Amino acid sequence: MSLFRRKYTHKDGSVGYTWNYDFRVLGQRHKGSLGKLPQAEAEAAYTKMRAMGRESLARAKTHALEQRLGLSPQFDAFAPEYLAYYRTHAKPNSAQRHAYAYEALRGVFGSVRLADITPGAIEHYKQQRLAMGRSPVTINRELAFLKHLFRMAITWGRRPAIP
Repeated sequence: MSLFRRKYTHKDGSVGYTWNYDFRVLGQRHKGSLGKLPQAEAEAAYTKMRAMGRESLARAKTHALEQRLGLSPQFDAFAPEYLAYYRTHAKPNSAQRHAYAYEALRGVFGSVRLADITPGAIEHYKQQRLAMGRSPVTINRELAFLKHLFRMAITWGRRPAIP
């Protein structure tokens, strides 16, 4: 269908523009706003959204919104901030356990954005750790760290939901 620029007026009388889209994929209509982006970025985002299938379209919208608003940092960027918080609110042994869990998870999720950590990726991580000979108890403790990290990311407005 189309990508178009919509004009709006602020309360103070100034004028602004947002990029909007309206199209169908596999018989399903998709419409929304891409926000205040340069035209080239809006066209690239629109082309990418049109090329995606129905399953990944909703995720693409969420991803684009998170990226535009800066809501989902990389695991390596957010985890140290979380660990600093946790050290001040937990017992020293618990904080040390979280630090070990962070080191284990960092090898797999280090440069991945929090929004891109999916249940499938977590299951793959569990299988990798089991194959390395790690105890299921150790793996569960690492996943408890990840779960609490996600909860704090949601509380702090850095992640929309737990995968």
